[in-house]
Amino acid sequence: ESAVFRKRKELYNLHLAKLAVGMPGDIRRILITEGYLDVVRLYANDFKNVVATLGTSLTNEHVRILKRYADEALVVFDGDKAGEAASLRGLDIFLEESMSVKVLSLPKGFDPDSLIQSKGRETMAQLIEQSQDVFDFKLEVMLKRYNRSDSLGLLKITGEFLETFSKIKNPVLLDRYLKKLAANLGVQENSLRSELQKIKTKPVYAADPVRS
Repeated sequence: ESAVFRKRKELYNLHLAKLAVGMPGDIRRILITEGYLDVVRLYANDFKNVVATLGTSLTNEHVRILKRYADEALVVFDGDKAGEAASLRGLDIFLEESMSVKVLSLPKGFDPDSLIQSKGRETMAQLIEQSQDVFDFKLEVMLKRYNRSDSLGLLKITGEFLETFSKIKNPVLLDRYLKKLAANLGVQENSLRSELQKIKTKPVYAADPVRS
């Protein structure tokens, strides 16, 4: 980390990936993985539009750079709890920066490198085509954690989603997701909009100064 090298802004293989994301007018997609070896394995198997963060979590700066070269990001994280958690953290950043994003859930115990070595390139290609919309991925994760039939579980799920929705700047996308969440949870869309408005207008208090 230095004045000329900041991990928060750098992406491994971006110099090559940006050449392979497609032409303007097409849906230009870029894959994002957790590790360098994943990038090397994917690139060697003709998935050339792939980058990785340099040993740090995805940042807003990363997404702003990606938006210069791609219309859609496909987050490819390892099939474990840590990968799932990393996916959820990163997804909110994409939505906050108004970049379209999908998620590729790898089978449990696999990362892109081991998956291609074990099951081959075609399996990876099929999984990429089956990637999930950010909403569907998050709902699947939330329903594993909480019971929507239980009052507390329902509040946990809606709370998690509304925090994410509060970061979405595109009104069309926000409208779509609110409708989908209401339908999936069996609640009134107006109730969700009301709670979302409370989150958006909630004042942010500065930390108290340290008293001597």
